[in-house]
Amino acid sequence: MTITSKQQFQSSTGESLSELKQLVIDSLSTHEEEVISFDDFKKNHKKIVSLSQEDLKQNLKQRIKEELMLFNPDKYVPEQILTTKDIWEHRYILKQVPYNYKVIKHLIEIIIIAIEQRKRFRKLDCLKVINRILYNRVNSCQDDINIAENKVVTNKLFYLYQRFFDDSNSQEIQKCVNIFLKNRQLDEEQIQWLVKNYTKSEYAINRLLRYPGKSPTLFYWAKELYLNKFIKYREERKTSSDWYQSESENDLLDRESELIAILINEDIPPFVDLRDKTVIMWAIYYAQVPDVTKERLIKKYWDTESWEEAIEVSKRLNYLSVREWILENIESIGIQ
Repeated sequence: MTITSKQQFQSSTGESLSELKQLVIDSLSTHEEEVISFDDFKKNHKKIVSLSQEDLKQNLKQRIKEELMLFNPDKYVPEQILTTKDIWEHRYILKQVPYNYKVIKHLIEIIIIAIEQRKRFRKLDCLKVINRILYNRVNSCQDDINIAENKVVTNKLFYLYQRFFDDSNSQEIQKCVNIFLKNRQLDEEQIQWLVKNYTKSEYAINRLLRYPGKSPTLFYWAKELYLNKFIKYREERKTSSDWYQSESENDLLDRESELIAILINEDIPPFVDLRDKTVIMWAIYYAQVPDVTKERLIKKYWDTESWEEAIEVSKRLNYLSVREWILENIESIGIQ
């Protein structure tokens, strides 16, 4: 048997040598079983203390390395994070790392390698690390080092998006990768892929309707969808209210403004229904056109039914001149 119980050992660690000897004698007098010698006990005690000190040193080293990842991520993240397991084990500290091209590229490549090698790993946790570092970039208003490096990251993020955007096992993963492409410029081939596959995920439509730029593929997709889903049904029904009731299951029902926004260039195309000026005002708000164009279109299309939206849109876009212009022209449109 061991010389003491757990409680006796814990109480002995700070006692004098004579007290430890007495503990051995007491143990001999109260137990008939074989007892280890006092010398063996001292050796074991020193070994345990030594191991505890070594563990403490290792823990301290690890803490310092983690702190260094925050202050010098270029050097220490690639040195310490080599597998998806490393990403998971250090996920909390990695989520604090500021956006850095070398770091984000390194972490994404680790995940891609694991995918291609069909390794099991904690997908959601690892993807959340990528998501958070991307958020750190936006939150700190940092830009990528250059266009070429930005494109490298975008292509790798698009690869991850393709693999997980319609993950049937986790809606959380779908939400996570949906953010990967937010505010990122894509190639026409990548946009074509989105157009072809957006119906497979309820979140994918956002990457099309909120795309931060112009694209021929996107324009023709929006035009066809608008003519087939909106104009067609309005022509078949006498009132828009009937159409809204009959199309309540349409995912794009409440997003007409965003769809029209894709169609706006210098002006609103003639095939767009202009009767609902509230929809038009918000379409101007979402449109990817210069501010001077938006200001001109707000002034052109506002009316008595949409003056509140016109003011709200100009407020959000910080168009002081538009609000002043509306104030000067209120009487001319007959607002009571």
